[in-house]
Amino acid sequence: MHKFYPLSKLIYPLFLNDAETTGEQCNRADKRSTIFGSPRLARAALAEEISTLKKLGLSSFLIYVLCNKDQSASETDQLAKILDPHYFLYDALSTLTAAHPESFFVVDLCTCHFLSSGQCGTTKGTEIDNLSTLIFFKTMGPLLAASGIQAICLSSMMDGAVTTVRTALDKAGYHNTLIISQSAKIHSGFYGPFQSLSGGLSSVDVKKSYQLNPSNGKEMLRELELDSLEGADMVVLKPVSESLDLMVKVAHRFSTPILGYTTGGEYLMLNESLPKEPRARLDALNQYFTDLADTGMTAMISYFAQEYAQLRSQFAIK
Repeated sequence: MHKFYPLSKLIYPLFLNDAETTGEQCNRADKRSTIFGSPRLARAALAEEISTLKKLGLSSFLIYVLCNKDQSASETDQLAKILDPHYFLYDALSTLTAAHPESFFVVDLCTCHFLSSGQCGTTKGTEIDNLSTLIFFKTMGPLLAASGIQAICLSSMMDGAVTTVRTALDKAGYHNTLIISQSAKIHSGFYGPFQSLSGGLSSVDVKKSYQLNPSNGKEMLRELELDSLEGADMVVLKPVSESLDLMVKVAHRFSTPILGYTTGGEYLMLNESLPKEPRARLDALNQYFTDLADTGMTAMISYFAQEYAQLRSQFAIK
């Protein structure tokens, strides 16, 4: 019997838009599609969208916030707004988790969503200030956990982020909030579509100072081991197509669950090359997920999750 990759092992990214947060507009979704197919959702429309996705069989979601960035404000002022407990994001997440208590929600924690520079850390001149970035994470982590989400995804590649956030969560009483670390985030051009979506990037070269060299597999294994020792509950390898050899090594060396991530560039590339006929496309997506699972991957973060679930529903595949 043909075996299909389970929907329970897919995490679907969603985009929360902060552009419509007041008045009657907050009750409507911004129906403009992202380059990944899913709409940019206003806060009150997010729970409704997830109801639709749950009917398709999806149960796990990674939430990104699309923030209107104030180019004229300093980095300190840009981040101070985010750390206000009344910032719309926390209320939106609380509404979401209350409406769908049985779903698994992950929220990405990184400065790139909020800073006009698009960098994954605060800057000092032309360099990243690791320490001040950790201070921001230390404060924002418990604010996110208070909304009822199950996991925080650390995608910045800042040294010590796992320890910092784990300590802050435990001190605030959120012992059961999981930490998912993007421990092996390779410096790659495949991130370009997401960077454009989230407001652009001031310098790709700065990213090289904290993302990993794709040719240095030993450094990747070292980072994965450090994050596991610091308390990461899961680790992410991305872009997944550049991480297959590493995936096999990690699966044999560590017991920490591994998540693969189909990045924006990989999604666009695959989307064009996959068959257009629905049944053939379903089989191709299933092969893609199944082959990745065979490398040792525990679960998959993928922009293909909704389409895969829709195709399974279309052909009545449980």
